[in-house]
Amino acid sequence: MLAEERRFRIREVLSARRTVSAAELCASLGVTAATIRRDLATLEHEGVLVRSHGGAVSQMSSTKFQPSYETLARSNSEEKRAIARAAEHLILDGDTVFLEGSTTVYELAARLHSRTRK
Repeated sequence: MLAEERRFRIREVLSARRTVSAAELCASLGVTAATIRRDLATLEHEGVLVRSHGGAVSQMSSTKFQPSYETLARSNSEEKRAIARAAEHLILDGDTVFLEGSTTVYELAARLHSRTRK
């Protein structure tokens, strides 16, 4: 898992619960304590959290946090591609579709763009 995705997931946990322990993050993300300490230090430097003994406390309100589009695109990317593959089969050549700007729909748009017309 990339550092950005780990940090995104840490933000998600803090957004939902406001506090998290380092041990819990290690277990849920499958990384070492040293990796979690580096991630928490980075997020603390960004003003997202305050590190405490054994964990972290959120510094953000639930409405303040908005991850970058690139971070969202990397999060659950396999699932997004699977959804895009399934959706692509529902769209016939010549169909008109309206798409919104989510990262999952971007995967669909890329598949439709590269599809050969018959």
